[in-house]
Amino acid sequence: MLRSAVVALSVAGLIVEGRAEPLTIDVERLLGVASFYFGKQAQRGRAVLVNNNDGDADLLIYLEDRNASGVNRPMKLAVNKKAVAFHGAMGGMGASISGNGGHSFAVHSENIGVGRNKWEKKITIGERDGGFAVIGFTYKSFDGLDPKAGGSCDLNLGTGRGKRNGKDVSFSPAPIKLADWSDERTPKECKF
Repeated sequence: MLRSAVVALSVAGLIVEGRAEPLTIDVERLLGVASFYFGKQAQRGRAVLVNNNDGDADLLIYLEDRNASGVNRPMKLAVNKKAVAFHGAMGGMGASISGNGGHSFAVHSENIGVGRNKWEKKITIGERDGGFAVIGFTYKSFDGLDPKAGGSCDLNLGTGRGKRNGKDVSFSPAPIKLADWSDERTPKECKF
């Protein structure tokens, strides 16, 4: 039995530009795949979340090659975002990805299994100005010993509206380019 199994993502139609063979990712590193549509032309896309084995998850975004012919066109790598989310080595410290059934997808991360201060986070990613941006941010934190500590927020960065601890908030709309995203870019409305 192979110690490190490999899954070929060509099954999902993912081919790296300029490579004759399909892109392969160690199945032990694959955290999930989400489908979405990009832009006004509804270009097919796939977002792949991969454990980078350094305490984080990397995001690979593929878009349909509109220059190829046929119905099932191959996809090309459009974005390789390193350390998009935390992914720890223990239970309750994982990252995952989900499709939103349309033109966006979400990357989830959490630390609910270890330590006193626990949290859950979701960034929603979609198209803005021909590129990818963080268009939504959801966060919840709680203290295992102090029930009054922590808080929650759910923000739409495109409209400038959301909730903080269950109450409506408004702020200047400001989607964050995916290339610029890091935990340091957490909106102030979600800092507790």
